[in-house]
Amino acid sequence: MSLINRISNRILGLKSPSTNSNAQKDDGHRRCRFEVLEERRVLSADPVIAGVTYLEGDTGQDTTPDYFEVSFEGGAETTQLTQFTINGDQDGTNSLSDGDMFFDVGEGQPGAGGHHDFQFDAANSSGVTEADIRGITVSDNGLLLSVEVDNFEAGDVFAFTIDVDEVERLRTDKIASGVEFEGS
Repeated sequence: MSLINRISNRILGLKSPSTNSNAQKDDGHRRCRFEVLEERRVLSADPVIAGVTYLEGDTGQDTTPDYFEVSFEGGAETTQLTQFTINGDQDGTNSLSDGDMFFDVGEGQPGAGGHHDFQFDAANSSGVTEADIRGITVSDNGLLLSVEVDNFEAGDVFAFTIDVDEVERLRTDKIASGVEFEGS
């Protein structure tokens, strides 16, 4: 009989089985038992991987807009990307602060130098047309760009231009390099 069983029996006031009885003796070895498990199934997934390429459009004068390409791969055969949002809020405050990227799309909005509104680039897009664009929204502070689109399937390329500026040392900078934009 194991030590734990003997102690438990004494505490509970139970008699120990005699050594002459037919009770199973504990020899100190572990007993292996098999447990029936639920049915196993091999599952597979084709994850969706999206990417955005950003290129600053000029050398410092803000005379040309900045260039973007959005694409994705993976997913089921019928997977479509119906909306994407680019968020330039680097610190999560939802207000313009040092290091933030923002979309400079018009007069009266934050920005430096020239401003350039969203323009679909049909020549560099594939699989998506201008007619597929359902809506484009730039937040009031310029931090968010949201695009709603139809028929955007894996392997397609959605190209567009828009102006991106940056808050740098608490002032607006008309140039936002790729390294600065990377966290968006």
